[in-house]
Amino acid sequence: MDEQLGLRSTSGQEIAFCGATVEAHLAGLLAQTVIEQRYANSTTENLEITYTFALPVDAVLLGFEVEIGEKKLLGNVVPRAEAEERYESAVEGGNSAFRLTLLRTGLYAAALGNLMSGETATLRLRYAEPLRQVSGRLRYRLPTTISPRYGSPQDLPAWFAPQSDLQAAYGFEAVVRLEGELSKARFMCPTHRVACEPAPGRVTLTVASAQMDRDFVLDIEPQRSEAIAVGGRASDAAGEFIVMASFLPPNRSLAGVQREVVVVLDCSGSMAGDSIAHAKEGVLLALASLSPNDHVGLIRFGNEVQAFEPRLLQADQPTLQRARDWVNQTDANLGGTELAKALNVAMRLSGGAQKRGGRDILLLTDGEAWDVSEVAEHAMESNVRIFTVGIGPAVAEDTVRMLADETDGACEMVTPDETMSHRIAAHFARMRQVPISAVEIDWGVAPHWEVRPDRALFAGDAFVVYAALPSEPRSVQTMLQYADGTEGACSTSLEAVVALEDAVVRCAAAARLKELPPAARCSWAVQHQLISSDTDYIVVLERAAHEKAHNLPALQQTPQMLSAGWGGTGSVRSPAAIAACYGTSFSDVDCSFDDEAPTRNQRVLRSVRRMVREDVVPTVTDAIRKTGSAVSAATQALQPIDASLLSEIVLHCEGEPSQLPATIDDLIALGLDPALVSVLRGLVGDLGVQEPEVVRAYLIILAREATPGTDESHLLIWLANGTAKDDLLSAVEDAVNKARGLKGSIRQIRNAARRLADNPFDFLRRFK
Repeated sequence: MDEQLGLRSTSGQEIAFCGATVEAHLAGLLAQTVIEQRYANSTTENLEITYTFALPVDAVLLGFEVEIGEKKLLGNVVPRAEAEERYESAVEGGNSAFRLTLLRTGLYAAALGNLMSGETATLRLRYAEPLRQVSGRLRYRLPTTISPRYGSPQDLPAWFAPQSDLQAAYGFEAVVRLEGELSKARFMCPTHRVACEPAPGRVTLTVASAQMDRDFVLDIEPQRSEAIAVGGRASDAAGEFIVMASFLPPNRSLAGVQREVVVVLDCSGSMAGDSIAHAKEGVLLALASLSPNDHVGLIRFGNEVQAFEPRLLQADQPTLQRARDWVNQTDANLGGTELAKALNVAMRLSGGAQKRGGRDILLLTDGEAWDVSEVAEHAMESNVRIFTVGIGPAVAEDTVRMLADETDGACEMVTPDETMSHRIAAHFARMRQVPISAVEIDWGVAPHWEVRPDRALFAGDAFVVYAALPSEPRSVQTMLQYADGTEGACSTSLEAVVALEDAVVRCAAAARLKELPPAARCSWAVQHQLISSDTDYIVVLERAAHEKAHNLPALQQTPQMLSAGWGGTGSVRSPAAIAACYGTSFSDVDCSFDDEAPTRNQRVLRSVRRMVREDVVPTVTDAIRKTGSAVSAATQALQPIDASLLSEIVLHCEGEPSQLPATIDDLIALGLDPALVSVLRGLVGDLGVQEPEVVRAYLIILAREATPGTDESHLLIWLANGTAKDDLLSAVEDAVNKARGLKGSIRQIRNAARRLADNPFDFLRRFK
């Protein structure tokens, strides 16, 4: 990793924090992550450094280690008062101390006392988290920065309150390994460019030379969705067998019930740019998801709260059309994020269907506001569920997830390069489900204790239960009771119950900690070495007399790197996504071919443009349907002239990158189209590069154009994430597409069509 020594803040202060490296292992139900935070004191004085950072809200810290000079020191969890006393005593005595504190759910602070001039230190944090299965998918998320939030955090000391600095820039590198069954899953990293290296039973993803200005997100689609269990034996005297089991509830849908839905749109300044465009797509999709029997309200907010109408209205077509017009005229120009005020207005809107089950709020926001816990309590008292969509490159997960979990709603998160449609569809599917009123679990033996999720349960979303059992279970059966009086059963596969390291045991202990009486929590946390609101990690380095600091350290608060695109300061969308989904309209692509089918496609594409631009369809819904059919017909006939070559390469290499063709003759042997032979040979001479470089660039282009049917090949994933000189890739792609008869690329056309399927409103808006 490139150490960024000598970096200065806007105040001219030299920043000691240099960046972070991450190594993560994902297997079964668990993700285990190690984060290394690097510090270097390049000033002339000893420093006390504070750094506030975010972790996933479900993270359970398993270890804290400090490496300073040649020394490696392991941290211990002790009561908070003791940690504070030991830290202050060490610093005042000229020694060094390192403390790790939980500030609030998902928010932590590191304090480095007496890092001497010219000295470097590495803080190594190890944590585990259960992978939440939501709508059949798993999501691994690692936050790297904390965006500016509206208001003041009353519960945080001033030296721990996060502050952003425009000049802060920290390096970020990551290695993520998917193991076991997850190595066979389809996955996408919408936030970073990753290099992929497949191996038997493992896939390794690498991120290099990135920055800490956005979350790292990995979206994983397992080959099959199933409930599994993992376990391990506790090392204490009780020797209990700890089980972590997931369950997948079957669906029970409400039919024909009138619903009240209030859509709340964050229009504060932090949402400017990509985020507000994404949020407006979500609102339009939500309006399209309503039935005529439903009642709807719309609210947009910043410093002030503006309602579409002062009461809920029936969701008929005239109302929905006026609502669409209102949304389209909306922008992120309403000031600060008065989130609590907006939610209170949403709960007070009059009218509606007065349906059984209360009111649902769909909130689209980046969550960048402090102190919204009171409004969640008010929602629970009012029988209002809040379904949140966290939008942006660095969402305040603690806010959006807390609002959802504490009101029996659900949370979805979406980054700028992900589609909004299935998030909205998933939330409306949850709203329409019959609530689960009771859960009975048969472990086969009587548990000593068990911990269930303190949130609502929905079909399609796995919920994880922990239990301490006297022996390893043979079977786990679950019976669900629904609010309409029906019942459902689900079971968990025990084939995956294996003895693991202490991650499962510690995660279970952390889950139980929340249910213990307050007086018992501190001792439980110390026993299981859990950081909590009552306990901290502490490390003390006793220095020799000549190494001790002779004066108190200067305080340095590490500023946050401003999240990418915050407040409309730029687009966060990747260049490839912009080119494929936004920058390229069908009018920019010349589809003239020599055969008849592409000529027909050219006419189809012209009709698509005309259909949308001339407003020949009366409603957005009809436009989506007709445009989708036209584009589908076009893209089905548009196939690369060298698609068969790609299949031959995959079969020939059998997943082994070392077997990839390296010369043009190798490509000819596998069936390279004769029209491209002279093109590639000409590039070798014209560009003055080696033949293997041209061949590799061509293979990268082919892999990035792979159709959905071939995306499952890890070889193609590895190749598509390969690197070559940008000017070489551009030259090869231009030459190949010219030989195909295209000004644009088939990848651009195909991705635009995929974008239509997932985000039709954005697609249509770009046409207009």
